[in-house]
Amino acid sequence: MKNVHSTRWTLLFVTIFLLPTLASAIDTSADQSATQVNMTLRSSIYLPTPRPIQDAFLVLNNTTPNFVYRIERREAEDPMNLEKEVYATINATPHDVYKITPHPLGPFPKGKDLGLTLGQWLAAIGTGTYSEANGNATMNLTFRSLVPNGTYTVWVHRVTMPPDYEYVFVPIGASDGSQNVFKADANGNGAFNLTFKALPPSTNVTYPNYVAMYVTRRSPLTLK
Repeated sequence: MKNVHSTRWTLLFVTIFLLPTLASAIDTSADQSATQVNMTLRSSIYLPTPRPIQDAFLVLNNTTPNFVYRIERREAEDPMNLEKEVYATINATPHDVYKITPHPLGPFPKGKDLGLTLGQWLAAIGTGTYSEANGNATMNLTFRSLVPNGTYTVWVHRVTMPPDYEYVFVPIGASDGSQNVFKADANGNGAFNLTFKALPPSTNVTYPNYVAMYVTRRSPLTLK
């Protein structure tokens, strides 16, 4: 594996799984204001409504080697693709998890080699808890199969469904990103622990409505 110690990796799978999981939070103590959510953290392509990988791109067409594409579940199931190197893009490429822009999967001008294969990128996995009590939250996460000695950041995204679609992507903890960083060790293991102001509650969106929005992007929702 190439030297990637200076690269900062964004934990997109944390941001993707966190808020949908909160909708199923259960009371775990006598204090009715306290909740705890157990999380399993993987790439967003493994969700029931799988979404493209956002920040790791592949060369899919050998006739245009200077362009890269976002990867979806079907490409990730191809063993040949799992052996390919992943790249960044030359310019910052905004997230488009719901494929709303005209060409959400690419092509994009190929940037630097990230120093690992798609299979290695997808191998990262974590578990942990998000707990709330009295307006504060504590997040305890552990990871394995990360980039050895890599620097990671933890983010949360919030989605407002149509007709007033909005996608917000912010660091966990302090808004300046000073609290959302951790490093993997030489074996690719890592941990993240933070206490911060509790996240805002989820909306009243049901799972069928959520699927309808993802598939059709025309679901007539009324949000509280």
